[in-house]
Amino acid sequence: MTRRLAIGLLAIGLVLQGSGAAANDAKRSIELSVGVDGSCEVRIGDQVFAGTAEELINRLPVLFPNRKKSLRLSDNNGNVPYRCFVPLLRILRKLDYSEVTLETTPPPLNTDFSIPDLDPAPR
Repeated sequence: MTRRLAIGLLAIGLVLQGSGAAANDAKRSIELSVGVDGSCEVRIGDQVFAGTAEELINRLPVLFPNRKKSLRLSDNNGNVPYRCFVPLLRILRKLDYSEVTLETTPPPLNTDFSIPDLDPAPR
């Protein structure tokens, strides 16, 4: 009976530990998006703020004090331009965040692959 109890408690502990890890991963996630006015926006948890260098330098050390743990940087819909990603990556590097995983979604493919200026002229 005690052996079954020990195995049951171990299984519950592993399940709880796994759900805690998923919650911690979600807490260490940075989502980028583009605002209505075309500016870069950053979402961390329930906080949304401008993706300016000043905002990032002030907020990131407070939100993610452990700079050795992994961060996940992603775009929500594949419509975030590099002008939003590159400054954030540069600031993360400057602030000594050691591991950043970048997840992006490619834009949908256009079925028209012709490029008018490069198509050969009819003979």
